[in-house]
Amino acid sequence: DYIGEFYKEFLSYTDGNKKGLGIVLTPNHITDFFCKIANLSIADRVLDPCCGTGGFLISAMNYMVEKTDDPEIQKQIKRNQLIGIESESKMFTLAAANMIIRGDGKSNLYNCSCFDSDIKEKITNKHKPTVAFMNPPYSQTDDGGSELDFVYNMLELLEPGGTGIAIIPINCVCSLQLNEIKKRKKILEKHTLIGVMSMPTTLFYPVGTVTCVVILKAHKPHESNVKSWFAYCRDDGFVVSRNSGRIDRNKQWGNIEEF
Repeated sequence: DYIGEFYKEFLSYTDGNKKGLGIVLTPNHITDFFCKIANLSIADRVLDPCCGTGGFLISAMNYMVEKTDDPEIQKQIKRNQLIGIESESKMFTLAAANMIIRGDGKSNLYNCSCFDSDIKEKITNKHKPTVAFMNPPYSQTDDGGSELDFVYNMLELLEPGGTGIAIIPINCVCSLQLNEIKKRKKILEKHTLIGVMSMPTTLFYPVGTVTCVVILKAHKPHESNVKSWFAYCRDDGFVVSRNSGRIDRNKQWGNIEEF
């Protein structure tokens, strides 16, 4: 996602405004990691309801295209199996450019809110996504509420049994405020929590947002006998470099990711 990398570099000169806008772009090794967690197949239809510069969609495209040598299937993946929604017009423009460069024609990118009823109907009736990846806008408060609304909405857009994976502030899953407890309960009344992974505290350096990854199965209520798994993934091998941000200096991520 070279345009995403450019945009992050550009934002580094804006006096920290990216945090004020709730813009926290997902590192490339994490967007690739999501594809492996979901075990994407060439038949999957991948949705990102908050696609930003298109990082998750680029990773999904690369992952699926590399699974086949058939040019017709590769064309099908690029044209019909990648769906993105972005409400910010400037970010949408970057995502469209990103996808056009890779030959998908941006045909399945939408510049609107993922909560819009018309687009929700179009996504569920026309595109029928089987997998969704998301890094929603992060609220500037400590209540952890709005991100959970995005997670619920993402799951509602998926086909039954689909996989939804989101990276969100960790307080979303551990806050004891009544409002957040109700939101989590609302999610689990309709969808199953497969697992939660705590992420490195400096993952979004220099923005100090501590996050976790939640993995859910859509439209299957979380039964009392379901055993969700929880993973402590605070070390991804990356170190903070003064001039280059977080880098995998010692090439540790490959083994850590596989583990």
